[in-house]
Amino acid sequence: MLLQHVYFIVILYFLIGAISIFFINRKGKNISENKERWLKYVVYLAVVNIVIEAILHDNELRLVAIAILLLGLYEIVSAWLNVREGRVIQLISALVIYSIVAFGFWHYAILQSASNKLYVYLLVFVFDGFCQISGQLFGKHKLSPNVSPNKTIEGLLGGYIITIVTCVALSKDFGFSLAQVFILSTVLCIAALTGDLAASYYKRICKIKDYSKIIPGHGGVLDRFDSFIVAGAVFYFLNYFHLV
Repeated sequence: MLLQHVYFIVILYFLIGAISIFFINRKGKNISENKERWLKYVVYLAVVNIVIEAILHDNELRLVAIAILLLGLYEIVSAWLNVREGRVIQLISALVIYSIVAFGFWHYAILQSASNKLYVYLLVFVFDGFCQISGQLFGKHKLSPNVSPNKTIEGLLGGYIITIVTCVALSKDFGFSLAQVFILSTVLCIAALTGDLAASYYKRICKIKDYSKIIPGHGGVLDRFDSFIVAGAVFYFLNYFHLV
């Protein structure tokens, strides 16, 4: 029943995403940007299904987690190498933070139950998706123009509200009380946003637009999985200290 509900949410929200892209593209005059949105949409659909299937099979998820973390490490180093005058302290700081987060994400991937892993990934999927949709449709006030100029306060609120509603609707499936869902979802949304902003900030100091072209239509592995990595790591640490 849990898996059926998860796939129902994924299908429903991707349909909403497709409708949103249609209206966003009607407002846009740049044909290449419109095509880029559809490419990103199709690729993301494939990515979401791959990750969900991997979560249901521990060995596959371990391979996916290793690939994400190693490619993320490669992108961090490559980004720093693009800065001719980059200070070593920037790279060292990034690697230390990334190592701590990677440690938590790896243990999330190998130690948590499939239900808990699905909860975290579904939350990140909904939060990321509706932050972007809400921002593109209704965004007027920049959240952090110097770090991530495309993010808006309206987008953040839209993403957070839809995430809370979704997690509350599925609370019985995941075995959490309403209070647990509200607190945990809020913490993980903050973690996901922090991961996204941290990755964007590192891109700014490295003076690059994208981390890589590994994932078509996306700005790299970190661009696609930064929120998931941090949220997964935070969930592991919360579980380790018996806070969830």
